[in-house]
Amino acid sequence: MNLYTILDTVANEYGPVFEAGNHGVAKRAFRQMLSKEVTHPDEYSLYCIGEVDKKSLKLTNKIEVVCNGDSAVPQNG
Repeated sequence: MNLYTILDTVANEYGPVFEAGNHGVAKRAFRQMLSKEVTHPDEYSLYCIGEVDKKSLKLTNKIEVVCNGDSAVPQNG
């Protein structure tokens, strides 16, 4: 299971950590959050911050940007 967080670049703070099975599922949750609650999606980025093995509780650190808000939400046009 992967662990994710969202960076608010204006506040320079990361939000709560959440789990998703893969990047696609995390991106979908990110898009849904942006489309419902955010007027400036370009101010947010989705990060994968690691993995957790649910049987052993072993944590693996791997920080990577999955996508930025402006690329996650379709532009009106």
